[in-house]
Amino acid sequence: WEGTTVSARKDAAPAFHVTINDPGVIRDMFFPPGELKTTESFFSGRIDITGDLICAIESAQTMLLPKLNLPSLFKMLRLVMALPSAGGRTSTPRYVAAERGQEHSLQRDKESVSFHYDVSNDFYSLWLDPRLVYSGAYFDHRDQSLADAQVNKMDVLCRSLRLREGQSLLDIGCGWGSFIMHAAKHYGVRCLGVTLSKEQAAFANKRIAEEGLSSLCTVEVKDYRELDTRTTFDRITSIEMLHHVGGDHLQPFFTTVSALLKDQGLCSFIAITKKDGPRFHNPAFAKKYFMPDYHLVTIGELLRYAEQARFEITDLESLREHYYLTARHWLTNLEQNHDAAVTYVDEAVHRVWRLSFALMAFGFKTNLLQFYRCVLFKGAGKHFPGTLTRSHVYPGTPRSE
Repeated sequence: WEGTTVSARKDAAPAFHVTINDPGVIRDMFFPPGELKTTESFFSGRIDITGDLICAIESAQTMLLPKLNLPSLFKMLRLVMALPSAGGRTSTPRYVAAERGQEHSLQRDKESVSFHYDVSNDFYSLWLDPRLVYSGAYFDHRDQSLADAQVNKMDVLCRSLRLREGQSLLDIGCGWGSFIMHAAKHYGVRCLGVTLSKEQAAFANKRIAEEGLSSLCTVEVKDYRELDTRTTFDRITSIEMLHHVGGDHLQPFFTTVSALLKDQGLCSFIAITKKDGPRFHNPAFAKKYFMPDYHLVTIGELLRYAEQARFEITDLESLREHYYLTARHWLTNLEQNHDAAVTYVDEAVHRVWRLSFALMAFGFKTNLLQFYRCVLFKGAGKHFPGTLTRSHVYPGTPRSE
């Protein structure tokens, strides 16, 4: 804050810069210490980080790994106590999740989803691909564009479900309707998408009409628990929405999906999972400022709940590197469109999303997070799933490394 510059590298240009704007911020972060105080200092501009934010997170983790002994800890505390205590900018993001009522109740889930997804369709369009696909893409090679990789992902999913003209498909958590539009347009499938976001549903139905797909597609604002199980579907998808369900509700989720799926039908989910063990924890700021009631389980837990609902697991693919590449694209797009983004959200919210994408990329790079595509078959023990190979998923030549 007083102009001192300390360089960590002498042999090359640094990958990132950390700027201390407030003379009291370091002391405030240590008394008492807290992860939320550190991130809120970044959100409010008391600390700036420019350059490669993912590298900054990796560096911070490396510095935190060594355990301090007692003498070095006391020395550090004496140095911190000598810092100024005068505060500066203390504002934090104005938009805080309400978190009212019982967690994962119908009403609270609607409020939580609205908090994250009803920010602004224009804001999302700045950093997503043109189709507004808000889930991990599928890259043929590491230099492929995000737009093409998202089309790949949707097509892989369609082929893995062996979609055929005239079939019915339910997409739970359909977002802006990108997948059901792709399935209807290219495979002739009749699709229903459900979302808890009113903005997403309005945008999706408008786009469906513009594409001339209204006879095959529709999007409704509805919780999957509100669907009438007397209406069943040939295929069901859940593309990266299971983290909104909650660990305690996953077993009834799969039971509901089974009730909505016709016998010998296929269900596919694409999901972020956590690595088994104590290392992963949700960032403290995410629940408050980014995605309330976000809850991850391991892939083992997901598969166990699916099997308990009488599903047979017929295909499972790890896509961890694909999400790392996706998160990097989102982060780059968000940073490059900073000036436009802050016309829809304030600077603090822009920093919340920027840090979130950087942490996603870091999590997938370091294997704290995993990403899987899974296909489930209803009718285990009575019928074979109907395919001996995966040639329907990956036809033609092998994909590039």
